Amino acid sequence: MELGIKRFFSFKSNDKLGILIALVVFFIVASILSPRFSNIQNLLNILRQNAMLGIVAIGMSVVILGGGVDLSVGAVVALCGLIAGYLKDFPFILIFSVVMSTGIIIGSINGFLIAKRRLEPFIVTLSMQIVIRGVCLFITGGGYIARVNTFAWLGSGRVGLISIPAIILICMYIVFHIIMTKTVFGRNIYAVGGNLNAAKLSGIKTDRIIVARHAICCGLCALAALINVSRLSTAEPNAAFGLESAAIACALVGGTSFLGGRGSISGTFIGLLIFAMLSNIFNLLGLKAAEQEIIKGAIIIIAVLWSQRQKAGKV
Repeated sequence: MELGIKRFFSFKSNDKLGILIALVVFFIVASILSPRFSNIQNLLNILRQNAMLGIVAIGMSVVILGGGVDLSVGAVVALCGLIAGYLKDFPFILIFSVVMSTGIIIGSINGFLIAKRRLEPFIVTLSMQIVIRGVCLFITGGGYIARVNTFAWLGSGRVGLISIPAIILICMYIVFHIIMTKTVFGRNIYAVGGNLNAAKLSGIKTDRIIVARHAICCGLCALAALINVSRLSTAEPNAAFGLESAAIACALVGGTSFLGGRGSISGTFIGLLIFAMLSNIFNLLGLKAAEQEIIKGAIIIIAVLWSQRQKAGKV
């Protein structure tokens, strides 16, 4: 069993080295294409602007590594943002508690339906996405909540040159890197994602792991929602539309196998940087939105093909 878990947990250094080399090469090319790209303020802004995506990508990685997927993340961010907006006049500790609880509860429901009712993660989370988007439109009437600035420090505050969202983003990656590499829970996530039946036979409480992975994912969505609303000072029902595909892309570009059991949180961070810098250089070069989406979609397809080849042992 110990050897099996190590196999599920392993992420070859060569895999990560290849992604890191791609990041360095991309950075050099982007700097040549636009001198403004390598400006320190621009690089710090990239982290600040992509804090929401980066935090959600952590949760998505945990779910994918555990053998699932969560398509409800964008809707959860929108709903949690609206809740924060409606509670904007209350103390931040209350806002934080209610919003985080909402995210964790939604994730737990997803996990329960998948683990206990044996429903497919794709179907459960897609259905949850549709329900939550409908709830968001119903409670707002299609409108938005403005002047959500009672905790604006969370989105616009700084410690020296580094913004608070960037600090939170980096801290979350460090924390979850440790969880996934140094704890029994992390090893169990890999085991469940690598082979669910083998994990059951080895005594792992697989149902608990499945519920936990989705609770963590949606809990991180709630945190991302707080950062997003505080940064924009607005909460609206269509927020984070399409966020799920971007979060999946960060994980896949970072070397996480869509089939589960292979990848790393640090790899996802590299994938986030590649994805974020790609969007930034596109904007600096003046590429149209349609052109950007075509290129990003192609990158996701390439990442999925690479993931499949790794799983088949051809790379």
